[in-house]
Amino acid sequence: MHLSDLRADDQRAFHIAQLEHERANASAATDRKAKLLHEELAKFHMRAAGIKRESSLV
Repeated sequence: MHLSDLRADDQRAFHIAQLEHERANASAATDRKAKLLHEELAKFHMRAAGIKRESSLV
């Protein structure tokens, strides 16, 4: 069965579902990237805290 075999309203429904699926995938990718950036920022803060702690001991 091809998309051209579907009625116009079924074709629209298919395209809407496809767009929603793509949007969900993009959102999930953005969430993963945000999590990775947050983890990198946390590592930076931990390193900065360690440097600050070491300098206060001197």
